[in-house]
This record gives sequence, structure tokens and C-alpha cells, in this order.
Amino acid sequence: GSAINPMDLFYLEDNPLNNCPVNSKWIIRTFGEKTFKEISNNITCCAGTIMGAIDNLIELSSLMDDMRKKYPYKKSLKYLLTFRRDKEGRGCDQAYFNYLIYKNYFKNSFLYTNDQGPIATVFYLKQLKFDKKCQLINGLGKPYAIVHQYDKRWSEFSEKVNFIKKNLD
Repeated sequence: GSAINPMDLFYLEDNPLNNCPVNSKWIIRTFGEKTFKEISNNITCCAGTIMGAIDNLIELSSLMDDMRKKYPYKKSLKYLLTFRRDKEGRGCDQAYFNYLIYKNYFKNSFLYTNDQGPIATVFYLKQLKFDKKCQLINGLGKPYAIVHQYDKRWSEFSEKVNFIKKNLD
């Protein structure tokens, strides 16, 4: 069996929070500069790839909803003045999620690195490596079980997809 038996599994990207303008903006606009400085050197944990026991995932959803109410996303002035929706705030769940992770709300959890875990979040993945079957493989040489955000680097994936399609026909 696996040596890892946590209740919750979280998956890191390959970029610190402070090196991503989008994540930085979400954290600053929800929690402010002070909290951003406290957690900004940590590697971004992807809110789009989470596994855990159902009760823990329900608790996570509840905590994130509490965060949303307590720390609402602060719209840009131009959106406040024009009463328009600030579309940039759509992903601020990422801010709430990383806050919870790095403020240690989850004691029985494991953070997989992007390079060695079973899930690839490819937007900032430093190197894309494929095996002979055109499967994206991690730093351990194992195929990823899930490839998240491949559309962000479609030019690198499209030739592999086309190769697979040709060989399936």
C-alpha cells in the first residue's frame, strides 16, 4: 500500500503565488496586502484539483463560503462606478483556497508537487515530457492520471492528440 494515507490530497502548481499576477490580485483583493505578504512565497495550490473524503470536501466548501462572506472580492473602481460585474473576480476561490491551505486549516492533508504527483496542472509546469504512448509523464516517469489546464498550452498537446487519433483509426 501507499505510505500516504491523508484525508485530503491537494496538488501544487509550479509557481509561487507572488509570481502569478492573477493569483496575487485575487489574494490582495480578498484578504489585503498583509495576508498576501504572509502567504505569497508559497507555491500556488490548485483549487481545480482536490481529492478528499466527502465530509472534508463539504467542510472545505463551507469554509470557502465563509471566506467569501467574510472577505468579499473588492471590485476595481471602474466596475464600482459603472455598476458592472468585475469578471476578474471569478477565480477568487483560488485565493480562499490557498489562504485555507497555508493558514493550516487542514491538518491531515498532503500537498503533492506538480512534478511528482498524479495530477499535472500544466499552465506553469516547467517541462512537458511525454512517453512513447504520448502520455504526459511526471518527474518520476509515471503517466499523470489527470492533466489539468492542457488548453493553456494546447500548441504543445495538439500534436500528441493528433498522433493518438491517427493511431486509433
